Amino acid sequence: MFLFCIDAGDGINAAKCFKAYKSCPVGDRECKGCSANAEIEYYLHSGEKEKADSLALKIENGILRCKDSFNSSFSLLRMKRIYLKYYICHGDYENAAKCAYILEHSSSQEKDFNPWAFIMCAYVYSKPGRAMRIYKKHWQEWEEERNPIEKFFAYKCVACFFKGLGKLKGTDTVKIRFSGSFPLYNADNVYKVCKIIEYYYKGAEKIAAKFDQRNGTHKFIKELEMTFANVL
Repeated sequence: MFLFCIDAGDGINAAKCFKAYKSCPVGDRECKGCSANAEIEYYLHSGEKEKADSLALKIENGILRCKDSFNSSFSLLRMKRIYLKYYICHGDYENAAKCAYILEHSSSQEKDFNPWAFIMCAYVYSKPGRAMRIYKKHWQEWEEERNPIEKFFAYKCVACFFKGLGKLKGTDTVKIRFSGSFPLYNADNVYKVCKIIEYYYKGAEKIAAKFDQRNGTHKFIKELEMTFANVL
């Protein structure tokens, strides 16, 4: 329940639910790996990174893991995804790239552990060529995405990626060969970076506004603004 409150941007009730959760005895069937990752996510959102890092180390060392999972790395990959999103949001692209590398090179076929938009964004400074290849491969998939939360994350990451790429390359335009279905398509295949950024940022902003209106908070728009502002 506390993670639901976090997703909705309700920090007060998230804290209340987390306190209630911590006061309950640990059940025999409770998954230590999943519980640890839920707590990590809470601590990162509440600004208690040291506590999150302490639990993350136990997952890294195999002390806390998902015992019922056929894949022993399940809890580790989930933890890396949580930190990947956190680092990108806070502009720590060096550590984001490290998390992205582990996720990209895992053997997992689960979509949750192959967050290509986040991986692309994380690589903008360390592996811009690889990041661009990911974008070219997945842009149409993100355009056709029907899950609004997944589309929000994808659009947010693409906007940040091109902002970082423009700064890194020091150029106002990029040449990308798109099909005619690309929303900004032109026959010359030369695109203004600012126009690509604008398209994806406004798309993410539109989705964020709908979520925030439903939840009665400003969580999604603030996350978008913070992540975009923290692009180096």
